[in-house]
Amino acid sequence: MNVLELSSLGWHLIAMQKGSKNPGSLVGEAWQTKATSDATTIKTWADLGLNFGVLLGPSSGVIDVEYDSDEGEAILANAAPTLSYKSAKSLHRIYKWDSRFEHERANFGHKGTEWRFGQNKAQSVIPPSIHESGAQYEWVDLLPVAELPAEMWELFQTLKAEKEHTTARERPVSI
Repeated sequence: MNVLELSSLGWHLIAMQKGSKNPGSLVGEAWQTKATSDATTIKTWADLGLNFGVLLGPSSGVIDVEYDSDEGEAILANAAPTLSYKSAKSLHRIYKWDSRFEHERANFGHKGTEWRFGQNKAQSVIPPSIHESGAQYEWVDLLPVAELPAEMWELFQTLKAEKEHTTARERPVSI
């Protein structure tokens, strides 16, 4: 799977400096407005060997679910198969945008899991990018992008409720 194939799926991509995860590193501020699915622009960026990110949310029609710890990896071990790639430290699973996330923030994290909905404000670095550590992002499962299954929605709701409960207990009560 290459960036031109992704752009043909309607993914809005943004180029970044090689070794960077910063979507504004090359195009500056308001990078979201510069993300594109235009094949000519994408090919020009690809020919320069730049890193790429996908603008997450309704524009590209995708979200990213990943883990950042062993606990998160265990929680997502039975996640439904979908298009997936490996970054320097985790496995990213790309699911179709789901309107149930339209009122969520750009991302959510709890117990080592990270759910990136984007809301057209966030991106995920994708292959063939190079991580700042020098590791290459690589496609793992070249499957069609799947709908988010009911059990994944329920898992997200459970994690969100746990985090809200924990956060509420930790806040001091002012009288």
